[in-house]
Amino acid sequence: MNFFKTLSLLALVFTVGCTDSLPVVSLKVGPAVFHVELATTVAQREKGLMFRTHMKENHGMLFVFAREVPQVFWMKNTHLPLSVAFADRNGVIKKILDMQPFSLEPRSSEYSVLYALEVNQGAFTKAGVKVGDVIDVKSLPPLHPELSPGEH
Repeated sequence: MNFFKTLSLLALVFTVGCTDSLPVVSLKVGPAVFHVELATTVAQREKGLMFRTHMKENHGMLFVFAREVPQVFWMKNTHLPLSVAFADRNGVIKKILDMQPFSLEPRSSEYSVLYALEVNQGAFTKAGVKVGDVIDVKSLPPLHPELSPGEH
């Protein structure tokens, strides 16, 4: 392999391997604990878990929105099969969906929610987390989620 191919490959590995340094917190979710990255800005929420090829067991990402409204998720550029739990302002889980890698199908929370928690697909079932359980949002540090375009 020549020098330029090696350099290009290393640049690709570095770019794909790097993740944004989002704050990580341990969060009680029903009977379980998940270690989650906090996505509070529009850019962080839009990127989500895109381009990642692995995620540790009992890890995930908590999307924190500025307004409690129905949310729609899809899996563009997302390699991992995920489950997402949508929760209201009190952390009560209203809906759980399984999401398929790379699917562009919009999937709705149907309910007004302030939080969406993505974990590896099946992790909620394995941990006994179900609709009606509570995400302990009161334990979160003070958050100031960014408004999405069009929100006032």
